[in-house]
Amino acid sequence: IREREQGTVEHLLVMPLGPTEIMLAKMFANGLVILVAAMFSLQFVVHWWIGSPINGSLLLFLLGAAIYALVVAALGIMLGTLATTMGQFGLLAMPVLMVTQLLSGSSTPMESMPVWLQYTMRTISPTPHFVSFAQAVLFRGADITLVWRPLLAMLIIGSVYFAFAMRRFRRVIFGG
Repeated sequence: IREREQGTVEHLLVMPLGPTEIMLAKMFANGLVILVAAMFSLQFVVHWWIGSPINGSLLLFLLGAAIYALVVAALGIMLGTLATTMGQFGLLAMPVLMVTQLLSGSSTPMESMPVWLQYTMRTISPTPHFVSFAQAVLFRGADITLVWRPLLAMLIIGSVYFAFAMRRFRRVIFGG
């Protein structure tokens, strides 16, 4: 959206890169910043400053957080292809992200929601899967054999978001 608003979309069009490489570069750049901040927060704020023990593998948590960051970035790109201005993007992204966060199971238990809503949120949102993954790894010390299902669910949802975003990105930016 920013490139379209500022008129620099032509820079993208003359690059020797395809839409996949452009999308992945944007996703990895943002994801890396998020991962560094998450690990810094986990190590220095949660563990050192607050003094809360971390029972699980930090590398496994980092893997799950990386998958989640890429899935949310794909969702952001998908929403960015639906909006034409940054204002529209903000008005579109805010309720989507707020609803996925509020109905993720992190604030209120998933079990307290109607069954149809639980099923819907677990089908369209990666956040409930990340919440269950993070709780299992960080609080209960779960290993990969116990948390592979939420990781797989996030990968599947992310693949759907990525495919839809890629199709829209090609059409919006590259006119194809």
